[in-house]
Amino acid sequence: MEFVEERSRLHQKLSNAKTGTERMLIEREFKDLQRTYASIFKSNSQGKLSEADLKLLANAGVVFKNRDDGWHIAADKVITFINESGAVPRSRSDNHSETSLAIWLAKNKRLASAGKMNNQLIEKWEQIEILIESISK
Repeated sequence: MEFVEERSRLHQKLSNAKTGTERMLIEREFKDLQRTYASIFKSNSQGKLSEADLKLLANAGVVFKNRDDGWHIAADKVITFINESGAVPRSRSDNHSETSLAIWLAKNKRLASAGKMNNQLIEKWEQIEILIESISK
């Protein structure tokens, strides 16, 4: 059963609860549901779920939002900035968006250097590094 449906079912059950004990048991069931889904989503974000696990979860109605989408949007903004300005974004710029891009670059440089970058992002990150190198020469 999908999380939203299960949560709705528990809310309905809770509103119909007649005793404090009944409410407490339903609230415990709700917390268990939250923990279960939090664990599943954490495992997915860490890349720990196999393709088979992901298919089973998809068949059960679990939908994962791709967290990498935001990363790719920011990476594209950095690439566009570098191509248009011919410079790397500076953290001490008066332009807020340039400062944000510089902070994003620094954060991701640390992740890549520490080997903590998601494998699906490495290829695009390497393109950014090559672009930065080419304008630094």
